[in-house]
Amino acid sequence: MFDDPDVDIVYIATPYNFHVDNVRDAFNVGKSVLCEKPIAISSKESKQLIDLANHKQLFLMEAMWTYFLPAIIKAKQWVKEGRIGKIKHIKADFGYPMPYQLESREYRTDLTSGCLLDMGIY
Repeated sequence: MFDDPDVDIVYIATPYNFHVDNVRDAFNVGKSVLCEKPIAISSKESKQLIDLANHKQLFLMEAMWTYFLPAIIKAKQWVKEGRIGKIKHIKADFGYPMPYQLESREYRTDLTSGCLLDMGIY
């Protein structure tokens, strides 16, 4: 795929701990990237990828599906228009039950997984 001249952009959906290397590999052959969340496991790594994308003039985006939800788009519009008044405080909760299964991606420390990077990112 990286060698295919007809491919302009790649979608990275590997486990978190491979994202940085996979994105760099794509950039190094001139491919833009849509990377599954989290794009990296630290702010330092994220900045490195952003800097590299800018240097190589390639597109880089974290695949944050919630950003494109119609309800989010409408809420942002209403905030911008002042329709709901001045925001003073936001409190949000997000979660769902996840049974403990040592072999599942969410509990595998070798895959740099965990609640914060998996669900907490939302």
